[in-house]
Amino acid sequence: MGSVDHIVKETLDVLSIYAKRLEVLGRVFMESGDDNALQTSEELRKISAENSAARKRLERAIESNQRDVLADVWNVSRMKEVYHPVLKKFSESVAVCASWKNKPEILARMDMENRAIMKDDFHRYVNTTTFPTVVKDHLFHLLTLLTKYNSKLQTPVLRRIQDLIQWLDKEQPTLSGIKGIAPSAIPSTLKSVNELVLKMDTFRLPKCGSKDAAKCDVILSARHVIIRTRGGNLFRKDETVEHQAVAKIKLQEAYDSTSFELLGVGFTKVLTAESPQIRDDWMQSIREVQKAY
Repeated sequence: MGSVDHIVKETLDVLSIYAKRLEVLGRVFMESGDDNALQTSEELRKISAENSAARKRLERAIESNQRDVLADVWNVSRMKEVYHPVLKKFSESVAVCASWKNKPEILARMDMENRAIMKDDFHRYVNTTTFPTVVKDHLFHLLTLLTKYNSKLQTPVLRRIQDLIQWLDKEQPTLSGIKGIAPSAIPSTLKSVNELVLKMDTFRLPKCGSKDAAKCDVILSARHVIIRTRGGNLFRKDETVEHQAVAKIKLQEAYDSTSFELLGVGFTKVLTAESPQIRDDWMQSIREVQKAY
């Protein structure tokens, strides 16, 4: 069996294990009964649903004999969306887990669910300290697996899982509170939306003279693309902000491997990234968000 067969089998196993651990945790949180626990149970259900979707995408890729079976397995943009609510209530959920130690009925339910779902896979059992690390453990498991079988085909996938881990380690701003960007840079029509920022980078723009803007900030949220254009040498203080629903955006590659065209209603931007990898990651992220529509 070749390395690709190995990685596919092991990836399916990793996704299956994660699903089982999330299922046990979700049931125990639901048993806890208080509002924080019930909300966490619901958010874990959403994470589990996205994990199941990833498994189905992998199975479809296998059935269709897709050349790079891992290319479209993980929708990282969607994963950021479903992980964020859990992160917002993380400390409250950890406190709920700590309280389980003094609740024999919860511990008994946890033991019952572990036995029912995990069977004899004892080292995968969930306990009172599992919740804080369950997401990171899963992602590092994937990272280790992808690194072990690293090849040209898996490199983009590896990079996006790394991006997700790094994103989880940072504060996740919303459109109305992006650090380093003045509130005036966010269109007033979007300030109340409070959308999660999935990605933010600076791109170069085509430039012919001193009055042309050299750079722009591009911000991707769950529903919008925001473009904040910085002024040229004569107009340093000037800036323009444009926004477009992601569903209405069209993408196409531009004149080299670092550039792409962002086509919206009423504007066309040719954006140049620092590297082909950044360009490719942005195009994939926008397409991932568009799949939600």
